[in-house]
This record gives sequence, structure tokens and C-alpha cells, in this order.
Amino acid sequence: MVTPNVSGADVRRALSMVLRTTTDLDAFLLDYFPAVYHRLGNGMERTARENLLLSLIAPAEVWKALYAQASDGQKTGLRQMLNAAADPMKRDDSAEIPKEGPKTTAVPQVYVEYAAQDRDLVEKLFVQLAPLVRKQSMQLLHLGNVPVGAHTANTLATWRTSRCFFSRR
Repeated sequence: MVTPNVSGADVRRALSMVLRTTTDLDAFLLDYFPAVYHRLGNGMERTARENLLLSLIAPAEVWKALYAQASDGQKTGLRQMLNAAADPMKRDDSAEIPKEGPKTTAVPQVYVEYAAQDRDLVEKLFVQLAPLVRKQSMQLLHLGNVPVGAHTANTLATWRTSRCFFSRR
């Protein structure tokens, strides 16, 4: 396969088409990019996992691995996506634009910072909050969500969060 000229956005669309669940994405990372897999943090959302992958691996390399993983039917879809990416005039984006605009509300973000000796307490908290995270009623952020290579203070400043600090005092 010729090395494709794809963007990160193209790869994101392809990832969601071929790897429908986070578990599928994790298996893909373990098989093709184990170094990325081992950097995943507990509770990382799918978008954060994809961000980590694309920050460490070139989009063309991810595309090639995804193509190798795909079924025959999915490969046809990937080729069509690649052709559309090469010629934007052929691209049909009408299905991607909602007619009435997005009707989303902001999900509360909670950043949890803790000392290493408090990890067991925080893990218990994460278990209790897991149903809210699964329902997307809240987003739980911690240092494991900071992209590799990013400056932690700058990343924390961009998150609009409530902050929660733990101490055994």
C-alpha cells in the first residue's frame, strides 16, 4: 500500500469507523502500537486515547495499521475516505453537518489531584464515579489525561474544571 497523505482528522474518522468501541481501540493499540498502549491512563476517554496516539505516531502510519486491521468491507470504506480526502471537491460533508446545529450541553469536568500514598482512596472514588462517567454526566480528569510531552500546568489551565484535592490529614 502506498503511504497515504492523510490528516489527523481523517484518521479519527477512520478509527471510529473501524474500531467502534474503546475496547477495540485498546486492542488495536496493543497489537500495533504497544508503546502508546502502555502510556494510556486509567479512565482516559476515547478522544484522549486518540490524541495520545496521534501525538506519538504519524497519521499515515496509523492509517496503514488501521487498514491492515480492517475487514474487506471496511477497507472499501477507508479507500473511499482516502479518495475523498485527496479530492475535497468529491467529499460529501452534508451528512456530517447537523441541520439544526448541535444540541449539546457542557459536561462538568472534575480534576482530581492526589499524592501517591492516596492512590487507593482515589481509586475508590473513581469506582464510585464510574457510572456518572459512563453516562457522560461528568468527565473525570487527572494527570493520566495530560497528553505525553505536554506541559502539565498549561494543560491544566486549559481545562475548565472543578478541582478536587485529597489528603489523609
